[in-house]
Amino acid sequence: MRKLIKEKVSMDPIWDKVHLGGWGKYPSESLVRFLCRYRKSELNFQRKNRILDFGCGGGANTRMMLAEDFDVYAVDGSKEAVRCAKRFVDSSKVKFTTIDFLMVRDIFPKNYFDIVCDDVSIYSNSITNIDKILLVVFEIMKKGGLFYSSCFSTKTLGFGLGEKLESGTYRNINRGSFKNRGVAHFYTEKELRRVYEKYFKVESLDTEEYTDFNRKNRISKFILICRKK
Repeated sequence: MRKLIKEKVSMDPIWDKVHLGGWGKYPSESLVRFLCRYRKSELNFQRKNRILDFGCGGGANTRMMLAEDFDVYAVDGSKEAVRCAKRFVDSSKVKFTTIDFLMVRDIFPKNYFDIVCDDVSIYSNSITNIDKILLVVFEIMKKGGLFYSSCFSTKTLGFGLGEKLESGTYRNINRGSFKNRGVAHFYTEKELRRVYEKYFKVESLDTEEYTDFNRKNRISKFILICRKK
């Protein structure tokens, strides 16, 4: 039986320290592909569709969304991340907010966004908080809206390392990309479908795997495209 970890906030303060060191300036390739395909496949697409960068980090994805002429909103729980993102995007057209993910429903009405994008942000939580955050995403999305989300599989270096908080969730990982990155949850495909399908129809589930540092570090991602039921 899963041991549940209860948390009142979803943002680990360590991310302020992480963003002090700077962050990437190029958007996620899989997210770019998703948005390009969305434009071609969605019959109700309008250039000003309202989109939320859910966990904007340093603003690389946010700036791409703005360049593609979406009506862009961006949130992050890290003040330092939002500060860096504002400077990097450098546009008054984007509405930035520093807020914990669990509180996002307090600043946006229900059924507000056409698209919500989570590029490896929500994963950095206990499964209890992840469930609560997905409910928040569900509530602020329009019916039929699309939710892009990426997270990490149990094949990733970091799974099974550090302090185990619950099944699949670890912190104080001392190797790989998750070193000094706070809490991380790693999924099996079975668990991933169960967690996301509670709120969404999973229309696409792909994997992205690679190594770096001369194969010392292995990354295995799940890329989901979901629709609000």
